[in-house]
Amino acid sequence: MKILIRSLSTILVIAMMLGALLACSGKNNDDKNGEKDSETEYSKYIDISEYKIIRSYSGGDYLRNSVVSLKNIIKKNVGVDIPVRVDLDAEPTDKEIIIGGQNKREEAKRAYDYLSSKVDKEAYLITVEGSKIIIVGLSEEDTIMGINRFVREFVEKSPVKGRLALEAKDTKIAEQTGSVIYKNAEGKFVVVQRYTTVAVPEDIMRGDEFTYGKIIKLEHQADDKNNGILIATAENTSQSPWSIYHSENDGSSWKKVTEIDDTVNPDMSPGYQPYLFELPEDVGEYKKGSIIFSGCSYGAGATKFPIFISSDQGKTWTALGNIAVGGAFNGQTLESEGIWEPVFAYENGKLYCFYSDEQDPKYNQRLVYKSTSDLKKWSEPVNVTAYDTEKYRPGMVALTKMGNGKWALAYELVGAEGNGIRIKQADTLESWDVFSDGKLAYIHGVGRYLGSAPAIAWTPEGGECGTLFLTANHNAAGGSGTSADLYMSYDYGETWTSIRNPINVQRGSGVRCGYSAGMYVDKDGSLYYVNNEVYSEQTKSGKLMFVKIKIF
Repeated sequence: MKILIRSLSTILVIAMMLGALLACSGKNNDDKNGEKDSETEYSKYIDISEYKIIRSYSGGDYLRNSVVSLKNIIKKNVGVDIPVRVDLDAEPTDKEIIIGGQNKREEAKRAYDYLSSKVDKEAYLITVEGSKIIIVGLSEEDTIMGINRFVREFVEKSPVKGRLALEAKDTKIAEQTGSVIYKNAEGKFVVVQRYTTVAVPEDIMRGDEFTYGKIIKLEHQADDKNNGILIATAENTSQSPWSIYHSENDGSSWKKVTEIDDTVNPDMSPGYQPYLFELPEDVGEYKKGSIIFSGCSYGAGATKFPIFISSDQGKTWTALGNIAVGGAFNGQTLESEGIWEPVFAYENGKLYCFYSDEQDPKYNQRLVYKSTSDLKKWSEPVNVTAYDTEKYRPGMVALTKMGNGKWALAYELVGAEGNGIRIKQADTLESWDVFSDGKLAYIHGVGRYLGSAPAIAWTPEGGECGTLFLTANHNAAGGSGTSADLYMSYDYGETWTSIRNPINVQRGSGVRCGYSAGMYVDKDGSLYYVNNEVYSEQTKSGKLMFVKIKIF
């Protein structure tokens, strides 16, 4: 992949961020509600009441449909019914929205030539030249992604009727797109922008494999220069300390910055089932932007969740004690008393830790949470999911909050066919229907579903209901060529579609490839995703891989 294009050309000045363009428009819909006293400040925005859309004669069906969609969205949001013309049929005028790099307009050719001189694939450019607006991509798909960006950032944010939230000056936006892995029914492209290795077995002090990969992107740091740092970790099957990895270039490269040993429980083996979380607000005396870490330590007939906190972007850590203490594992039976797989979530001033729990003698295993408002004292465990029959063991919680305000909780149901992944929803983190199964993440018509060790995340991009991403350890039924596919839902989990996993989770003999991935969605809607691939079938080892997925 090519990095974000940069140029200081006097002809084309590329703005990576939309700040200068959107600052004047307020970047929200409040301006539409009459908060501004006058439309005078909007006079710099482009009046498109006399514009035409000029599309390329050679464009395919997807591009033609996208142009029609653009016309309709402009009419809905800006109140102008712009005619669409073909480049070969329409005489050039001063007021045009020119679409496509193969367009016969000279402005399109100049923009395309500039773009192709910088990269050889996967990019688009939105530019204003004089009074003409040009949207070009290096491929037809790239052009459509540029149209989608144009709609989202300029058409839908137009502050007054008849004008686009775009200034009539030579400010340009260019952005990498990526390898298209799916196109949804609403014409949005799901693309992979990064595909890199975070760590290989040699990075572990005494280890041979990674599982339980987890990732966050810092977004709540007091010093803005630290926002955007990616932090990843994973389980070390050698029981060595947890390793912490940083990327300061959006996942293009990674470095190991430190290790966390279990100083709370020095007689136990660390390295299992880690989880990372950045505080979005102050919790007790601990400041917004602090990073929380926990994992499972095992040994001496016990399982424990030590908790650590960092105030320097994960470089150093302070122990805060144990969140919970359990017994030992004794097979998947009522005799086991372990606790497993801590997961953090935040709501209304409280930090929650969800986990799998074997300690209640009524259940083989149940899902519970504890909460705290100060990171020092934790509540007693509260049931989230439980089954009265010993046959079933719900486990391995994954959580995300969706755009409809509901929390989606994914879990494996060991004992059911294929350990199928169920998803249940609740309005708050404390309002779960304990004895509800939720819904099997099932693809009707083809009989596909996922099993074991889920990861789930919701992004607002992709359509009216956003996109819910889901993956797991294996395809319990069906599949597209990977051992565990990537599932997507555009209706909050009611229906699903699947594609080949962008991380190559082809499990080898004895390798826990694809086991308990990590997902994180940033404030811009990008999905950051880590999972473990096979590193060597000979040594039965795995490596930790990263992809960035974006929807245009």
